[in-house]
Amino acid sequence: MISHGEAMAYDAVMALLSTSFIILAIILLVIFCRRKPEETTVPTKLCALPYSLMDIDSATDGFNHRRIIGKGRLGTVYAAILPSGELVAVKRIHPWLVLSNAGFGFPAVLKWLSLAHHPNVVPILGFSEAPGERIIIMELMAPLERRGLEWYVDDEYWVERRGASKESDVYGFGVVLLELLSGKRNEKGMLVDWALPLIKAMKFSELLDPRLVIPSDLRPLVRLAKVAVSCVGNSRKSRPSIAQVKTILNNLEMGIRAIDDLPGLPAGVKFDPSDQEILEHLEAKVLSDTQKLHPLIDEFITTLEGENGICYTHPEKLPGVTKDGLFRHFFHRPSKAYTTGTRKRRKVHTDADGGETRWHKTGKTRPVSIAGAVKGFKKILVLYTNYGRQRKPEKSNWVMHQYHLGDNEEEKDGELVVSKVFYQTQPRQCGSSSQDRSPNKKSKSSHSGHDDSMIKNTAFVEYYNPFISTYEVGRQNRESPPQLIPNLVVQADPSSFIHLPNQCKQRKT
Repeated sequence: MISHGEAMAYDAVMALLSTSFIILAIILLVIFCRRKPEETTVPTKLCALPYSLMDIDSATDGFNHRRIIGKGRLGTVYAAILPSGELVAVKRIHPWLVLSNAGFGFPAVLKWLSLAHHPNVVPILGFSEAPGERIIIMELMAPLERRGLEWYVDDEYWVERRGASKESDVYGFGVVLLELLSGKRNEKGMLVDWALPLIKAMKFSELLDPRLVIPSDLRPLVRLAKVAVSCVGNSRKSRPSIAQVKTILNNLEMGIRAIDDLPGLPAGVKFDPSDQEILEHLEAKVLSDTQKLHPLIDEFITTLEGENGICYTHPEKLPGVTKDGLFRHFFHRPSKAYTTGTRKRRKVHTDADGGETRWHKTGKTRPVSIAGAVKGFKKILVLYTNYGRQRKPEKSNWVMHQYHLGDNEEEKDGELVVSKVFYQTQPRQCGSSSQDRSPNKKSKSSHSGHDDSMIKNTAFVEYYNPFISTYEVGRQNRESPPQLIPNLVVQADPSSFIHLPNQCKQRKT
């Protein structure tokens, strides 16, 4: 049993120890706080440094042509050795570009761009500026070294060494669309090879990102996938322009038209292929040639099922057809379309007042040639209403151009054809005069077999953003004039099948 004295001694010792520990902790805390923190070397990104033109001239041996490692729309790239011994790439901007952008704040922009940190961006180390000279100094990449964006460039860039172009930019955009749909990254370029078969087989349950909330109506996603396929699944020659892609995507976002209709093209934009292009689309459709069949063509040419096709349907009942004067195209199969042996009249339906509406062939069936060989034929039909012998048949403003393949002037029964249907508005656009319609005044189209409406002299307003910090090897094949800053470019594109009609364009039917 512990005595009272021992208990007091024990309590005193414990109190002393506790106080000692507290004092020791306070001392250690004060010492720790008074210590200077160790200086950590955090790498900081310096902005681009100015270099004298004399130093750059010396580093490139007077801009010796043997030091050229690339040429582009912005300028020529040289391999150079700075006075410090560092190996760099020097881009010398074309003099005419420098003069045309005299007010451009070159040093300020270069300093700002040089602060960018990203593994896919070539670092800007410095710049040089003098009268008539603008020079960018960048980190030198090894020849054909592939950086982070390599898998967003098409095969033509690497294999055929054709350099970057607007078409390769469209390919990269298509890859981004596939990434958004699938939720997968394009690791080593495998995404395209994985996604294309799934889209063509309509296996969207395997394609789509499982994190997406899948809508009940998959058609917008299907259309988006088709746009992606058209961007990445074709050669450069067959890819749609970014203006065509924008048209489809804007329609999906804004919901201008119903999904069952043709794509809702913005005001002023029309689908207007030439006779030759129509037959090429028809041939690819008939042969199911996936190499030649444009992935977007089903979006612009509706396929009408049923053996009677378009022949027994009034134009106003066809999907997307209105009296707006715009063309609507249809794949269909004429079957038992003619009521007489002349193959000139097609009965459509009987009106409530007893009148019979018929398509009447007008003029001669004309051959359509491609590369000097007859590919098929085109016939023109006008819609008439016949009220019997008591009244003269009344001609309507509905017109149809029908195209079929082969060397026979008449299509076979049940053969797949393509027809262009439209309502001829009156008066003609821009108030065309009688001299314009004079039969003695022949247009170029009378010699080539084309309508005036098929003349391709239109342009697209496209957004193009040349990146100033790339070497741009092989970019001289771009047609639009380069700028040092992102800009709007008016780019003529006669090969495209979507066109902006001229305000004063006259149609001949």
